[in-house]
Amino acid sequence: MGWWRPAAVMIAAIAIAPMASAQGDAAQCDAAEQTAQTEEFDKLRPFAGAVRAPGFVYSIEGPNCLIVTFYRMPANPSRPSTRADVREAYRTFVGRAAKPFFAARYIDDSKSFPYQPRWTDETRCPALLTALENLELVLAPKIVGDGPYRHGSTSISDQPVIRFWMSGQVYPQDDVDFTLSYQLKGGSGAPFGKWLFDTFKALKPCWSEEAPIVP
Repeated sequence: MGWWRPAAVMIAAIAIAPMASAQGDAAQCDAAEQTAQTEEFDKLRPFAGAVRAPGFVYSIEGPNCLIVTFYRMPANPSRPSTRADVREAYRTFVGRAAKPFFAARYIDDSKSFPYQPRWTDETRCPALLTALENLELVLAPKIVGDGPYRHGSTSISDQPVIRFWMSGQVYPQDDVDFTLSYQLKGGSGAPFGKWLFDTFKALKPCWSEEAPIVP
């Protein structure tokens, strides 16, 4: 009566299959994230990005890997051709902050559109600027206040892995070479995790296969 052995093996295989798939998906998601960090738009790399990567538990339907990157395009005034244009440009631009143009790129591992880039910008999607404005509040950490106990639970978390990175100029700054590098990992239940999930939801109807046109 050894029928139970094949059945037990089959049950075990079914049980560990999601774990193996999650590990494979995580490696593919990591590679896609690395590529997204260097993907140029109008000759500029993204200044920030975030990923929701597969965790211990993943969805069969997906998507499990969601990656968004943000681009900040500096204002590009027209070149003056006459002395009058030069004087007008001087009065218009010198000593004033230039309004940039923001765009975003998105990919995920959905079965219908796996790792295919989609785009949006502040013109077609006002929610993009709102999301970035809300991010400014999240990046200011609370130093003083209540926190977790030193020794917490050691159980395996079934939460997705989330990461955020930012590297580039920050404003307002008088020094144009001043840059800030910032990295966040984990914290799906913290303010950053909520910001990321809210951002994915808010930008979902905005994505298009057509890349933005920089004004």
